[in-house]
Amino acid sequence: MRTDQYIERIGRFLASRNITQWHIETNRKHRTLVVVHHGRTIRLSIAMTGSDHRGPRNAIADLKRALTSVDTDRDHVDHGQSRGVTGHV
Repeated sequence: MRTDQYIERIGRFLASRNITQWHIETNRKHRTLVVVHHGRTIRLSIAMTGSDHRGPRNAIADLKRALTSVDTDRDHVDHGQSRGVTGHV
């Protein structure tokens, strides 16, 4: 899978969740997906290239877990409880 297709699939997933604040940072061996969701910054390391169809699926699955964690923490804070979730992966 080409790199641009990899990023497009992640971008489509984020758009489906109405998340518009995100970007990719390139490091030496990996890229970092940086997403701002409900005022929290989520940083997720992703492979430099999507070697096959599982790469974007795995990245999206990790991102779903991180977003759920932020949403759950936000709900608890709204009710005066805190679970201590940082929103970072």
